[in-house]
Amino acid sequence: MVLAAEPVTGIDTTALDELIQLDEWLERHGVDLVFAEMKGPVKDRLLRYGMGARFSPEHFYPTTSEAVRAFQREEREA
Repeated sequence: MVLAAEPVTGIDTTALDELIQLDEWLERHGVDLVFAEMKGPVKDRLLRYGMGARFSPEHFYPTTSEAVRAFQREEREA
């Protein structure tokens, strides 16, 4: 699942808790959550909250198109 995060201008602990719950639910259903177009300060704050282990660098893409292409590459390699 690609979350197009361009409109997101900030994140607080409540939003972080929701993202974690969403990621856990998706993971139980075999779905990976990735982010596209997330602004640097928002991504930095996510990582500062200690989420680097859950949302590692490969969870972030500069554009939605790049996220989709990465998924397509993984599918071809599988």
